[in-house]
Amino acid sequence: MTLSVQLSMAKHAANLVAKARSRIGYLFYKLPLQDVNLDLLLRVFLCYIMPIFTYCSSIWAHKLAQNPTDAINAVFTCYIKRYLGLPRSCSATGVHYYCNTAPLYHAIRDISASSFTNICFPPSMEGHQLSFANVPPLPPYEPESDLSEDFPREQVFISSVGYHRCKFFRHLFNINHFRICSVSTFHVNSTPECTCLYCHGSLAGPSSKDHSCPEIE
Repeated sequence: MTLSVQLSMAKHAANLVAKARSRIGYLFYKLPLQDVNLDLLLRVFLCYIMPIFTYCSSIWAHKLAQNPTDAINAVFTCYIKRYLGLPRSCSATGVHYYCNTAPLYHAIRDISASSFTNICFPPSMEGHQLSFANVPPLPPYEPESDLSEDFPREQVFISSVGYHRCKFFRHLFNINHFRICSVSTFHVNSTPECTCLYCHGSLAGPSSKDHSCPEIE
């Protein structure tokens, strides 16, 4: 475990993230993960990646600031986005909603909280309690409450065939929006200011992903 002078866990979290990313790259290189179903993909993550974060998580998981927490969550979402054929910049909330998953940090906190029941104190320490045993749990994760109106609220079928899965999700997440949008600044979801560079039609709202421009057809 790596500690800073201020006893911060940020450096330790960064080391875990780097190790997990390296292992994910190796897994995608060695295993045909693009040709499996989502359930098996998640099982591979639980088997090979999750132990990196859950080891001694009771000690460090509750002390993280927002930046290292976001970096840990990005490990899991980028893992799924690679499987879905999506860029890293797309909505993580949408990914969790359609895949029925939750942020990695929530899972780590749940596992670390349950591990306290496995700690046995000698009789001489009866009545004592660990200082991090009463960390308040995180609120339940509800991706639908943060999901942009650009996304449909019904669940979708996730194909185990990489080509069809990638094509479907790139359309669902409107990945080609930036190619014809007049707004030059980076934005994940469409805005009221979004218009087509060619026909100047509106690109706002859920229908923007189906925009048909006669100028580029």
